[in-house]
Order: sequence, then C-alpha cells, then structure tokens
Amino acid sequence: LFGSLFSVGIDAATSCRFRDAAREFALLTLTPNVSEFFPVVAMADLQGLRRRTARHITWMYQLIDGHVERRMRGRETAGALGEKEKDLLDVMLDISEKQEQSDDSLTINRGVIRAFLAVSIYMEYGPI
Repeated sequence: LFGSLFSVGIDAATSCRFRDAAREFALLTLTPNVSEFFPVVAMADLQGLRRRTARHITWMYQLIDGHVERRMRGRETAGALGEKEKDLLDVMLDISEKQEQSDDSLTINRGVIRAFLAVSIYMEYGPI
C-alpha cells in the first residue's frame, strides 16, 4: 500500500514501527478515558492518553509531510518535463492544483491529503 500511495517502498524497521504505532493507537482509542466521564479533569490528561495519541499522530504526520514535500519539490524540478509518479499522492496534488485555479466546491488541501494518507496507512497497518 505504501508504494501505491508514495511510489516508494519502506524498510522493515519502518514497517514494524507503523504496525506498532497503529496497534497502540487502536488500544489508546479503545481505552476508557476518565475525561469522558468527568469532563472537568479533561485538561489534566490524567491517564496520558491524549499525550500518547498525539505522539503517534505527530510521527505519522511528519513522515507524510516529508513525502509530500519531497514530491512537491520533485514536481517543481520536473516542471516542464511533466514527469510524474502517477500514484495516489500525485493524483491528490493534481486535484489540489486544479482546485486552486477554479472555484470548485471540492476542497483538497494539505490537511485533507495528510489526513487521508494517515487513515489509509493506519488501515493497512492497523490491528484489523
């Protein structure tokens, strides 16, 4: 799946890290949170669930942002040559660029691309 999203492979260590992060993320989201029952203590994050979840999301987003940035720089460099990878990321970037030129109601920005790819990766490496 990673190859169809970014046209690059990942090493075994990163693949294991994805799997571990996806499993822990699933466990964190399924863990009963004291804050759900007592909203007054939500800011304290007594169980550390918000902090641990944020750590996984931040790691995933940094990885995705790195790939998106490299692809965008590569597209700028290729420019007139028109060489593209023709993967999901390229399709989403093409839609995003076309959207900037028109007034479509469909909005695909960097945040949408990042979230979509993160969910796709999670679904691939998740505990299901």
